[in-house]
Amino acid sequence: MLNILVVDDETAIQILLREILAAEGHYVKTVPTARHAWNTIRDEEFDVVLSDISLPDADGIELVRQISMEFPNLRVIAMSGFMAAIPPATLYEAGSAAMLQKPFTARELFSALSSTVRALAAVS
Repeated sequence: MLNILVVDDETAIQILLREILAAEGHYVKTVPTARHAWNTIRDEEFDVVLSDISLPDADGIELVRQISMEFPNLRVIAMSGFMAAIPPATLYEAGSAAMLQKPFTARELFSALSSTVRALAAVS
């Protein structure tokens, strides 16, 4: 079981990801903004953050960078409907463990989580 934080301002995405991930036995918390994400990360322990890159209150790439710097063992999976416009190197350099192009399938989600968890286990 993983503790997963979903950062996305779209309620439908929050609900869908919570349902899919909880059905697999994961604990899932959702928040709509980078500010909420920071407050939540400081108050609770998470294994993975699934974060949209287009957030209403912050640059999602900068959020990934800040999480990676302040919480080096916390893995971030970046999500975006505009992933083609973002060079993968930019997200990897910021600290993203994986990237998901919206819309994505449950299989793609679990594949990204699986590779992220393997990387996390290798560090531990």
